[in-house]
Amino acid sequence: TAGGLKNAARFFRENEPFLVHYGDILTDQNFRQMMKQHRERDALVTILTHQRAKSNSMVAVDADNRVTDFLERPGEATRRSVVAAPWVNSGVCICNPALLKEVPAGVPCDLPRDIFPKLIATKRMFNFPLGGFRCAIDSPQRFAEAESALGDGRCLAAAETGTS
Repeated sequence: TAGGLKNAARFFRENEPFLVHYGDILTDQNFRQMMKQHRERDALVTILTHQRAKSNSMVAVDADNRVTDFLERPGEATRRSVVAAPWVNSGVCICNPALLKEVPAGVPCDLPRDIFPKLIATKRMFNFPLGGFRCAIDSPQRFAEAESALGDGRCLAAAETGTS
């Protein structure tokens, strides 16, 4: 994801934050509040997080929603020793264009694996807790769950746009 963003940098406005939203995520999150927090904190990155016992990531945060630790695809021993009820990466973030200076050019690079852990030291990485529906559509079962959520109104995206 980071290498792709670096390659698309010419399309971003110099001082305007941009949204990164993984293509397999369905959410009805209100991004206005997330953007407001991002700007107020002068964040390099604000990641949308939710709580889940088992996940591909772990995010530790302090009382100010500042990310204090970030692990992508931790092993089971690490998973048990870091956080009992961790926040996890939801696959959505708002980035300050200055973040792209941390991404090496011409090298495969991933935001959660390669960039996010390095940003902890800047104290400019924040979490924003999920305030709506979210589903990763990564299996036939999860696809069915997403369809059901759109159909029965658990995901407000369908209701707001008039589609289903």
